[in-house]
Amino acid sequence: MQWALLPPLTFACHEVTVAAAMEPAYEVAGDTVDYAVDAGCVRVGVLDGMGHGLQSAQLASLAVAAYRNARRGDRRLTETAQAVDAAVFAGFDGEAFTTAVLAELDTDTGLLSWVNAGHPSRCCYAVAGSSRLCTSSPRRRSVLGWALRKPPATRAATGGRTTGRPARRSNARSAI
Repeated sequence: MQWALLPPLTFACHEVTVAAAMEPAYEVAGDTVDYAVDAGCVRVGVLDGMGHGLQSAQLASLAVAAYRNARRGDRRLTETAQAVDAAVFAGFDGEAFTTAVLAELDTDTGLLSWVNAGHPSRCCYAVAGSSRLCTSSPRRRSVLGWALRKPPATRAATGGRTTGRPARRSNARSAI
């Protein structure tokens, strides 16, 4: 079920290279990744459904479906997080959750915007040969599926500094 859910684990074009790996590779669990590359924008979701086994894989499947639906609807990052939260809450009656990092990279400017919902607080990305370390605010660590009361914070980074600005949106839609 999970391998069928994944996009190709590597992708490269002139603007960006995307690579993902799943470990352990042959156990059923709730870890999954999704991405879409559109003109001027790369959207990435790294999600981890609570627990291990079939229920965790079902949780991840639901979370990715909600993520893709919101992404294809061109929703902002915070709205996407709220859509995943609502779907997981409705599907599991508030008894399960998923952690996630949802991100958008403006490939024209290098601006990375992200929402961290309970995942480890650091990520790293590279633009034009230089890598950047991003940190998330430790005060906003809500997981998805327990009915967010207010929208999660969107963080953005470029050139080594962090801002509150979201990445520019593209009008193109992805097929993934």
